[in-house]
Amino acid sequence: MTTSRGNVRLLAIRRLTSRLATAVICGIMVAACATLPGSLHATPISPEAYQNELRADGNALKATLDGIGAAPPLEPLASQVDSAASAVRAAAQRLTTIVPPTQYAAAQANLVSALDQLASQLSGVRAQVQSRELCAAPSVMATLSSLPGADALRQAAPTLGPAGADLTAALPAPEPLPDRHEHNGTVLRAPGSGRGEIAAENVPDHDSAVTLSQDGRVVASFYVARGETAQMANIPDGTYDVFFTSGADWDGGEFTRSCTFQRFDKTATFATTETQNRITYTKLTVILYPAPNGNARVVDVPPDSFPK
Repeated sequence: MTTSRGNVRLLAIRRLTSRLATAVICGIMVAACATLPGSLHATPISPEAYQNELRADGNALKATLDGIGAAPPLEPLASQVDSAASAVRAAAQRLTTIVPPTQYAAAQANLVSALDQLASQLSGVRAQVQSRELCAAPSVMATLSSLPGADALRQAAPTLGPAGADLTAALPAPEPLPDRHEHNGTVLRAPGSGRGEIAAENVPDHDSAVTLSQDGRVVASFYVARGETAQMANIPDGTYDVFFTSGADWDGGEFTRSCTFQRFDKTATFATTETQNRITYTKLTVILYPAPNGNARVVDVPPDSFPK
């Protein structure tokens, strides 16, 4: 009898195991047959809801690109471009979870592809900012406006219904890279009253702005066009650090492309001596490129250490 009850228990366990296995298999079958977001069998959202989704994406895209246009130069600008790339990528991923109305299915696929392309290219723009090929918002926005991903988005958006216009409007209109200049010798910050003079000889491939500073404060600054020599007079007596920044597209305060920031490792002293018969004052010449007979080295400085 004991053996028989043992067999009965074993049989019951086997039956229970079989039922559990069947239940698990059924559970798997039910899960496999369920409708998943984005699957071919999912229900498309209404045209009205879809247009609202696209408007939200257009508003978000405009906000993140406006953030680039308002960002300070260099590292803050690079961070903003990176944030924009992440936002565009997130918008593309979110759209893949939405089943559009049937008439927009193909257009949405093109939209997602365009957003993915734009996000990847924005990451490339970020690298250009970090390398100082692009230094400030005007050149970044002009570069962004002509990216292939932006062109693809402009082509995809009009096929998505009325809200497609919001996506197109979020993008800056295509524009060439700005290339602004000051006239050679333009005084950017007048030095005040003095007799000292400074001349600067520039290289032929970029413009420069030369700055005299004391204790990190700008005392005088002037513009030197590429391949030219410029002078500034009326420099007060004193000892100055001599900085210069070079690049392309001067926006009135800085270069927006190919920017460099440097200073001479020796200070410049201006002194005036007056006697009964003569006045002697300092006239300094700086050469903004390596010279065989130079008596001072040029060293790079961090952009945030450049006096403004």
